[in-house]
Order: sequence, then C-alpha cells, then structure tokens
Amino acid sequence: MNEESELIEIKDRQVCKISNQLVEAKYKLTLEEQRLILLTIAQVDVDDEDFKTYKIDLKNLENKVDKKLNKNRMKNLAFNIMKKPFMLKETKAVYNFFAKVEPIEAESALKVQFHPDLKPFLLELQKEFTKYSLNFLLNLQSIYAVRLYQLLKQYKTIGKRKFDVDELREILQTPKSYSNFQLFTQKVLNIAQKEINVKTDIKIDWEVTKRVRRKIVEIEFTITGEQKEAINDEISSKEAQIQKVNSEIAKKQEKALKNDLSAIDDFKLFRTKILKDYRNNVLILDNQVFSIKGVYLALNDKMLKPDVALEKWHLLFENKEKIQILDKEDYEKQQAKKIEELQHKIDTIKEKTFYQVIDYGEFKDEFEFKILQINDFDQENEELNLMFEMVEDKNFHFNIKGKVNTFYNYKKFSLDPENNKFEWLN
Repeated sequence: MNEESELIEIKDRQVCKISNQLVEAKYKLTLEEQRLILLTIAQVDVDDEDFKTYKIDLKNLENKVDKKLNKNRMKNLAFNIMKKPFMLKETKAVYNFFAKVEPIEAESALKVQFHPDLKPFLLELQKEFTKYSLNFLLNLQSIYAVRLYQLLKQYKTIGKRKFDVDELREILQTPKSYSNFQLFTQKVLNIAQKEINVKTDIKIDWEVTKRVRRKIVEIEFTITGEQKEAINDEISSKEAQIQKVNSEIAKKQEKALKNDLSAIDDFKLFRTKILKDYRNNVLILDNQVFSIKGVYLALNDKMLKPDVALEKWHLLFENKEKIQILDKEDYEKQQAKKIEELQHKIDTIKEKTFYQVIDYGEFKDEFEFKILQINDFDQENEELNLMFEMVEDKNFHFNIKGKVNTFYNYKKFSLDPENNKFEWLN
C-alpha cells in the first residue's frame, strides 16, 4: 500500500458493501468505533483497486457517531480502535481494521486508512457480499443491534436464520454474565429486535428451536422486509443522478456567457438588446432572477406589471456590471438539481425516523418518537415542518419546525408541549 496516498475528503455516501465473511467475524467495538468503520467502508468505490486514505473532520465525525468529541476524545478513539482486532470465523486469523488512524490536530480531523489485509473483504466484491444502508446502521443505538442487523440482513431473501446460542454470543462478544439466557434475552435480543424493527428496512422475530435438558442451545430468527426493501439501490441511484447533474452543471458553468451589457450607456439600447438577444437566458442580480417572456420582463418566471417592470429595468441598467447571465436551460437544470438534493435529504430524514425526547413535562425518562409526516418545507431556507408521534402512544402528536440538516444530524431534544417549545440537545 502506498503510505503517501492522496488524502480524500469523505463524501455523503449512503451504502456499505461488505463481504459476508467480514460480517461474520468476531470483534468487540464500541458504538462510536463501529460507526467510524462503517462510515469509512461507505467511502470505498466499486472500482477501487487499492484502499485510499480518508480525512474525517471532527464535526462530521460527531454527526455520524452521534457523540460530542474533542481532540482528546478523538485521540482516544484513534488509539483504542487500533487495539481491537477481529477474528475470522473459519480461519481463526486475526486482523486489524485499519493500517493507521492518525489525528490531524491542526485541522481537528482524523486520517484513516484500511489495513491492506481487508482488500478481499471490501474491494472489487463480486459475490458473497451484502449491501447495507449506512443510515439504518448509524441510526441504531445498541452495539448488538448493529451487529445483529448485519448478520440477519444477509439472510433476508431466505427469511430465516438459525444460531447456536453460544456461537452467537461469541460472534457478538457479549460479557460472560450473558451466558444466562434470560439476561442475554433482556440485554441483547429484545433491545436489538425493538431497534431493528423500528429503525431499519427489515423486521425480525425469534423463537427457541432447541433445548438440551432445560438449557436453550439454539434459536431461529424470522426476517421479513418492509416497503423500504429496495432502499440501498434507490439511494445509490439517487446519488448517481445527483452526481451526474452536478457534473453537467459544472461543465456548463465553465462556458458561462460573458456579460457584454456593461458597455451599453443608453437605457433604451440596453433594454432593446436584452429583449432581442437574451430571450433564452436568465439574468441574475442580487438573487433576483429575471427572464424575457415575449416582449415583457419577468421576475421569478412571473410577468411584471408595466410600472414595476420599468422600475426593474432601471435597476438592471444601473447595476449592469453585476448581472450574471446564464443559459435558461442550464439554470433550470441547476434549480432542478437543488430540488433533487433537498428531496434526497428529506427522503433520508424519512428513513431516519427515530427520535428521542427528554425532559418532557415533569418526567425525566426518555421517550421515543418518530416522524409521522412532513407537513411542508421552505425550499429557500431549507426548513421542514414535521409531524411527530410517540411510538408507544399513537395519539400523541406534535409539530416541530427546523433546518433540514438539524433533523438529519440530531436525534434528541427536550420538549415543552404546553408552551410549544423544543430544544435540540447534543
């Protein structure tokens, strides 16, 4: 591996593609460590022949691991993850996930690079692999839910999977005290089942299938899908479409029209030239978008009344050096791209529909909510108005309005329904 490989900024990827052999491996990681690994796996391109070196900044990492970090915690995360190898089920070989995890103190970032031994499990996979939605994985709060979801998602098309109980404990690396099946059920199976069923694209149930004397030695999971069962392919397709439009717009903008209006000193000549030569363009001035409809001036695609139009004509003439001229078709594609990106964020929010509220009324317990519907959104300010409902009480609903990115990145808030107030919590 080239130690001096180019440093790549991480992208907002939504799909992890992992060898089934790696999914079955035995390891014990914290939730933050698992999320760092999954976030890095999502950066691997299908045609990569070697691992790249990625830079993950502190703010991005905080959003993904859902935990407030500082430089010392980031150093500890880097140090601890390098001390935790994993073991393959069949070969008993022991591996490290990363070749290096290096803090970049000047930038409050981490530099991460997968270990070259992981190439067979993450690069150029053609068979015996599973695709996972990163959103589902990052939304799970239990370390066992993350692992169990991966183990069961592989068998979704089969619909069932049996586990020897001791083998499952070994894969999940549970504490020795969990050898008590009742405790294993309470601390692992029930919590993971509840999270997976609410927050992911599969629903699971399980039953005891074998006992030796009175000891439970085998259980079987039943796995069914929801309406979101094609989510990985849909997200991949959406990302590809957005990237294609971005590329087309970038190329078009390189050929942006030169503003030759600034040399015209006569107002009538200025207006005549625009009416004659700029029918297929938009003229942008201070976020106002002008265009020509017949012989009339339009603002934001709406024709102006004569008195208002005359005022706007003079505004354009007085600020002709500042006018940005774009091809109308290119501009419409640009706007469509913005709407597409916002809709992609909204779709992602719909998938991450599990939120928690604390300090509700006189109670201090945590209550679980999900997004019931999106009432409306302000495209210009990227603000959403969402309807929430309590998971255990379908009759309790309330509205919250806020930024798209806020809903995407945070899952906890305090609620004061009497005064219709809420506060996001880190």
